[in-house]
Amino acid sequence: MVEVEIKIQVDKEMWTIVKERVQKIGGQVIIEKEEHDIYFNSPSKDFIESDEALRIRKDVEGVRLTYKGPKIDKETKTRDEVEITINSFEKGIELLERLGFTPVRPVVKNRTIFRLEDIYISLDYIEELGYFIELEKKSEEKDVSRAITELKNIITVLNLNDYPWIRESYLELLIEKDRKKRPISR
Repeated sequence: MVEVEIKIQVDKEMWTIVKERVQKIGGQVIIEKEEHDIYFNSPSKDFIESDEALRIRKDVEGVRLTYKGPKIDKETKTRDEVEITINSFEKGIELLERLGFTPVRPVVKNRTIFRLEDIYISLDYIEELGYFIELEKKSEEKDVSRAITELKNIITVLNLNDYPWIRESYLELLIEKDRKKRPISR
């Protein structure tokens, strides 16, 4: 199973408008929550270079350990994903650190998730980054292009065609922002 995902950054005003539009087209709120993610890097390879991700997420729904493989197309954030539920955020972190994985950076987000049939629309506010819309659909690898077409149709309905898609993860965007903030040493 792969996760087909399109991400768009918007300002607060457009984020509010999209929220209203999603409700008008029948999107049902699944949950509103705060997510705390810690991303890890592998002791044997650099996940940024290999375009992979490993994270532990804690929210009101519990704690999950997720591995995301490299992006599999040039247009979206479509990736193979493996996720398991664990019972302790702290013990999960401890286990990964004992295995040699190093924490990279936390990502904190406020997220409202809507469901529109089998498509999930997340309205996210990321601390330090701002407002984003994520459209996601789970798909068999052979059906990725059909899933992308379905997500593009929703983007059109939500009047978001003029907004560029972002292929970087929130972690990548935060790392880039941190890099730009660092003073240049001479």
